Amino acid sequence: MTVLLPIIPNGLWKSGGETDETMHITVKCFAEARDVLARDEFCMDVPEGTTVEVVAEEIRRLSSQLADMPFVLSVNMEYPPEGTLVKEGDELAIIPPVSGW
Repeated sequence: MTVLLPIIPNGLWKSGGETDETMHITVKCFAEARDVLARDEFCMDVPEGTTVEVVAEEIRRLSSQLADMPFVLSVNMEYPPEGTLVKEGDELAIIPPVSGW
């Protein structure tokens, strides 16, 4: 089940309450993140110019458990360098630490 979460990161609001044009991205949830959010994936609307780090901050605000959980985000099945901008239609994935074989 996909859930749409219209998230506009803090500080990206224009004066007057309007935002820049938004982009639709999908966030897949794995391992502990899937358990915490009780879903396999959800969608977010974010302003153009949003970095992966800002998306991670907004994801952490979804749950106090996520706020304390270490995780990285992949973008289109790759680990992005710091400061990578997300684009319309990108697929991000929450990757918590895993161990064992």
